[in-house]
Amino acid sequence: MGKSAVFFVALLLGFGGIKAADVVKRDICLSDPVGNVVQVALQMGQYLFLGAMEETKSLHLLEKTGNITVFLPTNEAFRNVSQETRDFWKKHPGAYKQLMRYHIVKELRHKADLVDEATYVTMTNKSFSGRYVDYNGFSKNIQLYNDAPINSFDYEASNGVIHLLDSVVGRMAKDTIFGIVKKRKDLTKILNAIQIANLTSILNGSQPYTFAAPTDKAIDKLPSGTWDKLLHNPDQLRDVLNYHVASAGTWMTRGLIDNLKIATLNKKADWTIHMDNYQKHGNEKKSGSPGSFIKIDQAKMIAVDLSATNGVVHTISAVLFPPSRRRLGRRHN
Repeated sequence: MGKSAVFFVALLLGFGGIKAADVVKRDICLSDPVGNVVQVALQMGQYLFLGAMEETKSLHLLEKTGNITVFLPTNEAFRNVSQETRDFWKKHPGAYKQLMRYHIVKELRHKADLVDEATYVTMTNKSFSGRYVDYNGFSKNIQLYNDAPINSFDYEASNGVIHLLDSVVGRMAKDTIFGIVKKRKDLTKILNAIQIANLTSILNGSQPYTFAAPTDKAIDKLPSGTWDKLLHNPDQLRDVLNYHVASAGTWMTRGLIDNLKIATLNKKADWTIHMDNYQKHGNEKKSGSPGSFIKIDQAKMIAVDLSATNGVVHTISAVLFPPSRRRLGRRHN
């Protein structure tokens, strides 16, 4: 069977719901891999990423490029991709191509060389950077490439190294935190507040942060006049907004656990995370299936894991007030 036929069958089997690994059996010796990234991935039985690379005319990057790091989603990761996402890929082949190439970093990085919160240039045409995050010692012994958990590390190839992912990366980081807020139509009021409080440079900078962004609807739920008063009191406004910024780096939902305390730029008060029966399903990017939420204090997360070049944004259902400012707003969800 020719190479293109192998990849066609892999795609057909994988996305048709049949497990390719159950059909094609190979003797795999991971301790003694042979050949380039493509050949090693074939030895490992990981066909679906190779099929996606072939489909997007990107396979040559895995064969002919030297000193690369490939964050390779497993076959199971591809099978867990939602139908909505697959339909999006079909409708937007350019975005699909860029996302697949986003899994390839243009430098050789074994596990020992990966640095927490570091960003690495990828094979996308626009050179979007991929972020590595290590939560070991904070909440979970888990490592992410953007929003995708790393399953295992350091499968050697002649032209690079492979790390296996448990999911396909959901979002490429192409905007700063401020850039994400500016583009979203549901965050116009917090955008205005950020500019008034002179936080633009912080949320536009290179330091990684996590920003909990209350939606316009969340702000509208405040007692009448509360938000306008804050906008006219820069010290109070800055104190409240600093409480929406986690200073401890990038906190994707996969790194969160119940009752976790996370420091903020407010410095006087920390977030408390509440996992209300929350379970992440596949590539779903929202918190809030019936009876299932992640909360920061009492604010429910809505759109989560909006990956930024300098961290991550989660939209939330309520304005957060540090203890010293809670008299300014009543409790709301």
